Amino acid sequence: MTGNLNSLTTALGIFAIILVGIFFGVWLGQRLPTSHLSRASQDTIIIAIGMVAAMTSLVLGLLTAEVKSSFDAADQEIKAQGARLEQMNLTSREIDNPSVAAVRQSLAELSRLAVAETFEDAGRSDRSRVIYVATYRTIMDMPAPTVLEQQVKADLHDELLDVAQHHLAVIQATNGTIPLPFLYMMVAWTAMIFMSWAIFAPRNATVIAIFVICAASVSGALFLILEMDTPFDGLIAISSEPLQNAITALTY
Repeated sequence: MTGNLNSLTTALGIFAIILVGIFFGVWLGQRLPTSHLSRASQDTIIIAIGMVAAMTSLVLGLLTAEVKSSFDAADQEIKAQGARLEQMNLTSREIDNPSVAAVRQSLAELSRLAVAETFEDAGRSDRSRVIYVATYRTIMDMPAPTVLEQQVKADLHDELLDVAQHHLAVIQATNGTIPLPFLYMMVAWTAMIFMSWAIFAPRNATVIAIFVICAASVSGALFLILEMDTPFDGLIAISSEPLQNAITALTY
């Protein structure tokens, strides 16, 4: 919910900045000398603003691609982590050993911590690191007199390392990927574009209303991008179902 509120607040701030640009343009158009509003002046400004609009489109495309790539990567990491935990559950049930029961219990606790750290804004916990180390030691100290037990021990060792790798990747994905200078510059360019249009636009309620609707559309698009940049909460969020399924399997 925190990420959702931050995204909404930022989007509303962007909307307000664009509106300031629009009404400043309207005000400026009423006060500029007529010679400054000539057809030649208008054509020149349109060419210059067209260049800014192209750069804005490019930056918006880069932001969208970066955020979507990060969102998809985080989604894949969650699914991979859940799948690996379920695989460890199946591997541990191949033998009847008190040590593997303890491993399953530790994995269930790690899964609950992963849900709390990632989806419930609990933040990274030292407890998860302690449990990872304890689980690793339990696996390494596991007696394995038979070939089957040796294979299960080796498989659990490799799978635990994979789980830790996926967990770290997910934690890193919670930090967001949008470079703030890109966002600030794009908002400034967008406000400047609307301001330049408002200078030469007819001053009536219909035009102003269309400008406001367009500003709201731009702000809405940026809101969705910001939402995707916080992939574990908000309106556009990755599901925790793979981890929840792993918890159910490990505690069955």
